[in-house]
Amino acid sequence: DAVLAHMCPIYLVLAAPLAKLRGVPSILWYTHWAVHGTLRLAMALCDAALSVDLRSLPIASPKVRGIGHGIDLAQFPVRTSVPDSGPLRLLSLGRTSPTKGFATLVEACGRLKRDGVEFTCGLYGPSTTDEERRHRVELRRLIEDGQLGDEVALHEAVPRGAVSDLIHSADVVVNTHGGGLDKVVYESAACAVPVMACHPGFDGFLGGLPVELLFESGNADDLARVIRGFAAAEASSREAAGIELRRRVAAGHSVDTWADGVVASVRRLRS
Repeated sequence: DAVLAHMCPIYLVLAAPLAKLRGVPSILWYTHWAVHGTLRLAMALCDAALSVDLRSLPIASPKVRGIGHGIDLAQFPVRTSVPDSGPLRLLSLGRTSPTKGFATLVEACGRLKRDGVEFTCGLYGPSTTDEERRHRVELRRLIEDGQLGDEVALHEAVPRGAVSDLIHSADVVVNTHGGGLDKVVYESAACAVPVMACHPGFDGFLGGLPVELLFESGNADDLARVIRGFAAAEASSREAAGIELRRRVAAGHSVDTWADGVVASVRRLRS
């Protein structure tokens, strides 16, 4: 038996005293960039802390173990066909929060257009707070000021069940969130669709592939450079990268491997 608090440190704080009295291990699962007092207290009380990677939990501790993400491969199947040739299809998914970095992608798109790269870019995500609604207006203005109305479109979020089909329609998914190991990166990779990201924690997952997929966070010039390289790459190289990414998700970021990691941690604590 064990107590597992998933992304809610307060649950572990409330449960840990009773768990200790009963001799039951307390485990926190957490992957987010924000550090707050409740998280610090939970880290002090827990017996182990699990995350995607040692760098995806913002408090360094010997208690932390990286066990990967838990992607349901059945919900994110490999696409059956690659989109037809034509303009490069870029896709980005996430809330319209400034922290998600959509503005960096829009700015990179402006550089691509000036360089004569043919592309389309779809930005999909909700605006659920005042800050996100304000930033949505800012993004529309940025698209208009860059005269990108024919290339870049800002859409509302799609239902969860439609996300995999949307990913299948893209040549590459671009994740501009530099604050954490965004789950959409692994979901896109599970579909065998190449995905670009900027968080340093993706260096192993996105490294060593036939195409370059890592770029510097917040750097529109570097993102444009990586997209230009991807646009120039052979279709076979893009496809090979997608296939390898699917294999990496299955090997280390599936629901099964995640559950195995949790069970192994419980056994280690109880022994």
